[in-house]
Amino acid sequence: MKKGNIVTLVLAVLLLSICTITSLFALSVVSSNRKNTQLMLEASIIRGVRASAKKLLEFSAVRGEPLAVVINGYSLETDLIDGRWCVRVGDGDEEEIIFAEGR
Repeated sequence: MKKGNIVTLVLAVLLLSICTITSLFALSVVSSNRKNTQLMLEASIIRGVRASAKKLLEFSAVRGEPLAVVINGYSLETDLIDGRWCVRVGDGDEEEIIFAEGR
């Protein structure tokens, strides 16, 4: 084999290796961005659900009636416990209880 062919082969292998490493890095960055976006979306949804839960709780406390609704896959149920109104926010796995303030 001629010296020029060997140099060309080595350069081609090096370029291919660099392209592979760069592609893998780009894929890891895209994957990381996707995970961050998913977490931000979930946080935004639960923030909206909590805001709705507080409004539902206020409505139940004023009207004196328990309510139950489902918003974005979360069930919201108001209830009167020990003379205090609360709302249960659950997604099937976890449940959070928010009590009315000053009532």
